[in-house]
Amino acid sequence: AEYMGTLSECLFFFDSRTPCPRAVPPPFFFKIAARWWTCPAEHWPLRCPSPLQMGRSKTVSSAAPMQDSPATAAAAPATKKSAGDFIVRFLSTVVMLGHYCALIYFGHTVAVATVLGVTTMIFHEVTSLPGPRSQSSGVSTRSRRLSWYFYGVTVFFLYGHTLRAPLLQTWPALRPALDAHPFAAYMLFVFGIMVFVASLRPGMYLQQFGAFAWTHMLLFYVVLQSAAFVYNIFDGMIWFLMPVSLIVANDIWAYMCGRYLPGGRHSLIALSPKKTWEGFIGGAVCTFICGLCISTLLVRWPALTCPKEAFLVAVDCQLSPTFLPQPYELPSVLATPLSWVGLSEYAVLLVRPVQLHSLALACFASLVAPFGGFFGSGLKRAFAIKDFDSLIPGHGGLTDRMDCQGLMATFTMIYLLTFVHVHRPGQTEDYAAALRVASTLPQRDRVQLVNALVHRLASEGVAIRSNGSAVVGSERGPPLT
Repeated sequence: AEYMGTLSECLFFFDSRTPCPRAVPPPFFFKIAARWWTCPAEHWPLRCPSPLQMGRSKTVSSAAPMQDSPATAAAAPATKKSAGDFIVRFLSTVVMLGHYCALIYFGHTVAVATVLGVTTMIFHEVTSLPGPRSQSSGVSTRSRRLSWYFYGVTVFFLYGHTLRAPLLQTWPALRPALDAHPFAAYMLFVFGIMVFVASLRPGMYLQQFGAFAWTHMLLFYVVLQSAAFVYNIFDGMIWFLMPVSLIVANDIWAYMCGRYLPGGRHSLIALSPKKTWEGFIGGAVCTFICGLCISTLLVRWPALTCPKEAFLVAVDCQLSPTFLPQPYELPSVLATPLSWVGLSEYAVLLVRPVQLHSLALACFASLVAPFGGFFGSGLKRAFAIKDFDSLIPGHGGLTDRMDCQGLMATFTMIYLLTFVHVHRPGQTEDYAAALRVASTLPQRDRVQLVNALVHRLASEGVAIRSNGSAVVGSERGPPLT
């Protein structure tokens, strides 16, 4: 009763002057509802304050951007964490783990919707930071609206391009619209440029172009990387779950190793004084081990390895050789000593290629992806804030949790295109990929493709029998008409 009374009082009277009591913090979604409910109608929805502006009105002024100063560059004063803070952080972690398991259960479509929702919230958190647009209220409003317009256009283009094949497989009638999709997206972008040029005001050019550049930097760093998540999801849930899990594992083990390994605390980088060399190296070693374990575990569910070829259809495919055990000969440097001790049979191991790929992903997750977190730390220090938002109790905002995931998703997509799905003659997935592409063509194009293949095979000495089978040399039968 006391909790509900305090919560109801918080919901009805929540604003920047009377924040909710810290003793009984409401769930973050109640804060969001109260934020929009108390926002004036003339400010809705783009000028409504975010929890960042509510909770940190004394720390960051919205009248002018923060300038570099010794106080900004210095480390933020450490606050003593109580057991209650640890419990809140632990419970938030359990909730996020539950969401992670829900994504595995509900599959590809819900995962894509979640990625889009998280991307939208991250864009909102970062655009809520005081920046060049805050010099004038009129410029601020126009810049914010244009930022969200360009965000919508970018999402429309990138997600439409990434989801083209599944959309065609599910609704072939969308082909004319999807063919015109790149042109429509570009014209929408050009229209935004025209609106921006028309909104330029004398004396505000520097602030307006600064806001324009800030917006497009966010589009590149946030939205473009979210499209990599969508590609990985439809290429197989394992390529989405494994990189995300590796980042989480590296974060946990880097904290544990940095806190409990002997040898003292040697600071890794000035942007994050709590990051140590002990945690960086120990977390990398543990992440490699976790990579092998995670890949071995996820491959047990074939549905996680199948690409999503269409909406409204359950995934079903033949297991790719990438996920099947393959003989792997150890290098001579390792095989020779084994032969000396009579263990030459162990010179050939059965290894799933996905396990080797997991080591490459673990290498990036532990050695390169943390610099995405350092990038976020530098951005927060530039604005003299501790967290990007207060959406997740004990963790900050979604940007604070996803700062490394974007780099990891982009690397995974490029790695798949470069090393996993590279064309190798004789692979079964080459035939399957060609068949998927051919099935999206109109009937007339499929007939032309068959005729072209028949003529090409005939020129190579291959004949087509009347039953549709292909034969070579003396086995030729009646030709197919």
